[in-house]
Amino acid sequence: DGAGGAGGAAEEKEGEEGEGKDAGAAVLAAVGDVEGVVAALRGLVDACTNKEETADVRSILGAKGGVETAFAACEAWLDAPTLLEPSMRLLRALLTGNGENRRRVPAAAILLAVVAAKRYKAPAPVHGAALALTGTLCVQHEGNKRAVFRNRVVDIVLRDLGGRGCAGDERLVRDALPILRALCMNDDPTAAVDAKAFDTAREIAAGDALSVLLKVVEANAKAPAVVADTLFTLTALAVNNDICKNLTEMGALSLVVSVGDAHMEDARVTRRCTELLKKLAGNDAIKAAMCADGADPLRLVLRAMNKHVEEPKVAEAGAACVAAVCLRNPTNAAIVIKNEGVSCITGAMRAHVDVAPVQRSCCMAIRNMASRDRTLRKTIRDEGVEPLLRVARANHPAIGDHVYAALRDLDLELRGGPVAIEEEADEGEE
Repeated sequence: DGAGGAGGAAEEKEGEEGEGKDAGAAVLAAVGDVEGVVAALRGLVDACTNKEETADVRSILGAKGGVETAFAACEAWLDAPTLLEPSMRLLRALLTGNGENRRRVPAAAILLAVVAAKRYKAPAPVHGAALALTGTLCVQHEGNKRAVFRNRVVDIVLRDLGGRGCAGDERLVRDALPILRALCMNDDPTAAVDAKAFDTAREIAAGDALSVLLKVVEANAKAPAVVADTLFTLTALAVNNDICKNLTEMGALSLVVSVGDAHMEDARVTRRCTELLKKLAGNDAIKAAMCADGADPLRLVLRAMNKHVEEPKVAEAGAACVAAVCLRNPTNAAIVIKNEGVSCITGAMRAHVDVAPVQRSCCMAIRNMASRDRTLRKTIRDEGVEPLLRVARANHPAIGDHVYAALRDLDLELRGGPVAIEEEADEGEE
């Protein structure tokens, strides 16, 4: 844990703010062409985030010492926010999605990011840059996650979200949210200690995070990128039954339906709406409310699957949500079928024959619709699911057990070995 001493050091650094202003002025004077340096740094950030060239540019810069140089710039310009902000943006851009560059970043980077986030307050652009870098440094790094949590950066994030985040500062919201998501992910394959992601999510949700995030969605309802990111974060926090119940009692279902309908053309928003609904459907009472005759949540999911049938992530999320609401609930299964849910599933299977996660979620949805009520099976079979299931098994051996189980619960001929899955398809907290 290279960031283990971040707490004390961060407090010490905060006490130097007055001296930092003088030092910052000296740095700017020494640099000379500040505007030129800032423009050069932003140009590198743009090159690193260009979707057509991203991987190559990041790798090339990383191999030539770009990560170490960007970090050195952040250290040198800690007292000069005009230069520090683009330097941190560049360091983050170099690390995002590049494992090799992540291995090059010095352990002290997390300390620097935390210090900057505490020293400079919103709405200063450097504050958002520090938060964004902090979130990136927490990805796949258990030590950094713990350092950030110990330093109460979550309090800063929630303060920002509840203040400027609810007042239209979209950039700050999108800079801050990744920290919450990273802290709730058990994603460090090298961690020598047990991950605290589940406990961290519960602790964050036990405060006012849920209500703050729902307010952010309401306040930014016309901003699809913010809506999608915030729903994604709520999904990461919804790790147990109590949190799902609390979200629902706070009006999450109606809010998701509202923003989902408003942004139905946006595949990312509909995907995040559907993923959150799937999480909430882990609660039996919520599941029933989502599928009651005329209920809007189910309608939203099926509409999204039809609207974005060519989008694999929407198809996967939609099928997974259908599987969740039908799990051990034949009443819901009948309602899904009545609302042409089988057609949505078969449409997704046809559109994404080569995408294993989509096929897997669709198989689980079919099985859960069929398993508890034999009278529904003929209706499902009549939608032409059998050939699609057999193609899925041929194309994706890894999901063979899910296909086998779906065929069995549809009373169709079984071919191949015994199925390893005896219970209905439940993805749990995935």
